[in-house]
Amino acid sequence: MAVTYLAVLLSLLATAFSAVCPEPFEAVGDQCYYFSTSELEWQEARDFCKTLSAENTSDLAVFDLACEDYRRIFLHVANQGYLYFWIGGSDLGHEGYWTWIDGRPIDLTASYWDAAEPEASMDYNCLVMSPQTEYISRWRLRDNGCNSVRYFVCQLGINAN
Repeated sequence: MAVTYLAVLLSLLATAFSAVCPEPFEAVGDQCYYFSTSELEWQEARDFCKTLSAENTSDLAVFDLACEDYRRIFLHVANQGYLYFWIGGSDLGHEGYWTWIDGRPIDLTASYWDAAEPEASMDYNCLVMSPQTEYISRWRLRDNGCNSVRYFVCQLGINAN
């Protein structure tokens, strides 16, 4: 009986601390995300994300890859069957210097990059996350051609540059 009450209490607390998101966004942790059902090029995906918020505060998702939202997003997109999806990072306009669209630098030495990534290529300037079979519950960053079509994840409340 005590276990049942504890489970109900924990469920209520989780709901209380989850974001309340406007349509078409979904709460994942304390943020609001939109998971595309169609594929677009990177810039088209950014433009689409911006149309989802009247205040123009939505854009491709950016996050600290060590955060809990990263793990929750992984589980969500894994259930959707995504193989690759655009997120809000690039080295457009500054080859080799990767930043999130909100201006924060992306650590090139961090373990979340796939092996041999990012490539030193003028053709691969936009950031995707991709599944790694050696880590069943882990996704890795890869650079990709911005004109490739991919699924994408938008986030509400982004102050992009």
